[in-house]
Amino acid sequence: NGRIDHIIGFTKYSIDYILFVCRKEKSVNHKLILYNCNDKKYQIIPTRKNISIITIEANHTYIFLRYFNENGLNSGIISIENLVNAKIEFIEDTFSIPLQGDVHLCQNTNDESVTYLFCEDGCVSNMLYSYNPNLPERLVLVKNKQSIPNLNVKKLHKKIFYVTSVFDGMKIPLTIYWKGDSKQLPRKQPGIIYVYGSYGSREQKGNLDPMMIAIIELGFVYCIAHVRGGGYLGEKWHRMGKNLNKWNSIHDFLDCCHYLIDEGIVATDRLSLISSSAGGIVAGASLNEEPNLFKSILLASPFIDPFSTMLYKRDYLSHMEVAEWGDPSTDLKIRKYIHSYSPMQNVKKAKGSKTNLFVVCGENDKQISNEDVKSWLHKLKELGVTSHLEIHPKASHGGLPQGDIQALTKILADFLYSVINE
Repeated sequence: NGRIDHIIGFTKYSIDYILFVCRKEKSVNHKLILYNCNDKKYQIIPTRKNISIITIEANHTYIFLRYFNENGLNSGIISIENLVNAKIEFIEDTFSIPLQGDVHLCQNTNDESVTYLFCEDGCVSNMLYSYNPNLPERLVLVKNKQSIPNLNVKKLHKKIFYVTSVFDGMKIPLTIYWKGDSKQLPRKQPGIIYVYGSYGSREQKGNLDPMMIAIIELGFVYCIAHVRGGGYLGEKWHRMGKNLNKWNSIHDFLDCCHYLIDEGIVATDRLSLISSSAGGIVAGASLNEEPNLFKSILLASPFIDPFSTMLYKRDYLSHMEVAEWGDPSTDLKIRKYIHSYSPMQNVKKAKGSKTNLFVVCGENDKQISNEDVKSWLHKLKELGVTSHLEIHPKASHGGLPQGDIQALTKILADFLYSVINE
């Protein structure tokens, strides 16, 4: 009774097993059900009541999982043998893995007591660890390789905070990257914050791309707001920010922005925003709600008018996206709700904003309407908001032709200069 959030399969002692991670409706806690395919029997795996499993994967010997509890986001590894035999309560028998970034379980070797974990630390390093519970030091670094050679990674730092939502008390993950001689947080630096928050997409997978590394190298604090609607904390996190919960994404993002300023990490007048595609909804709504919070905003192919797009089904994608936004053409409640946050319909709130907008679009974009973007920017201009629009004739969704370093450098240089310019 309830819903299944994860399913994994594995084989042990020539027996096929399926592990179901499920929970009751309206519950945040998971339970595990292990099904024996040979005997067609199942057993409940005991877990703590306050465990929410985000991701889980298996090889023939171990299970690796990321889970959320009162202490925040954790990673752990457990022997399948102990799981099958139900020797110990599940989380109690899970060895904590102190690795940050994107971590995956590799296939086990001929020695079944040994397995490997591949980790991208979130900055520029790819690392391979061996795990052997029979050794005094279970987790050992085997190989470390930088994806950007000759970069001083010791000066690149990363920390995850959990910002309390003013709206409902939810803890919102906020990742902060900076460059420095120590791990001490920067003080009142120019900052760039990225947000997406749609489709259950996890905002940061693996290492940062070179463009973000370059921004950090220049002395900017770079941040990622993992708001509800995205997938950073699993499918439940996605559901809490879609359809009739979309305002959660916007409130979460604004709370993260204020945290950076209130804690003195980013200077009050030096916070700027980067987003793209569906992230344009959160970005545009945030501009409407707090017109002078951001020094500058850089948007790539922003989705800026979900109300009209979904109401009139103006493109082929809108028919498939009812599950994400709701259908305002058949449901009055959804129509009013989308209208309440849609950037285009609420653009008058941004009147007098001193924010500089930089927008890039592709002429061959099939996913968003460039005409909507032009209309939105025209309305902002009439309200006294400065904006710059570039539509590249050879580009599609994303706004920049692939491999066009010159176009990328120009828009990024103009944007960054506007952040630090008095």
